[in-house]
Amino acid sequence: RHPGVKQMMRCLLQEKEIAMDSWPSLLPQVGYSLNSIPNASTGFTPYRIMFGVDPKPLSLAALGAETQDCNYSVLEWVKEMEHMGGCVKEEVEENLEIARGRMKRAYDRGKTESKVS
Repeated sequence: RHPGVKQMMRCLLQEKEIAMDSWPSLLPQVGYSLNSIPNASTGFTPYRIMFGVDPKPLSLAALGAETQDCNYSVLEWVKEMEHMGGCVKEEVEENLEIARGRMKRAYDRGKTESKVS
């Protein structure tokens, strides 16, 4: 029931002229694309929230290309991810609070208070 998935699948099927019964083959590409698009409320891609780094472009990821040098140990990487995850979490929470405020103002715009006698 995700409209973005349906729309993306429809476009890819038409663009690549793929038979309708072959749609499962597109799911990895669609999932990767949706997880690489910044969310309007959080300000981050789902990928960044989950893994603490921006995703590689799909073309580079498919080729197995490295986009960043990795000159540190696994332990250093884990510590860095913990630190970055905390920073991202705080910013996501702040962005979500701002988004909640925007949604409340938009919802309240058309409402009027009822007077109880």
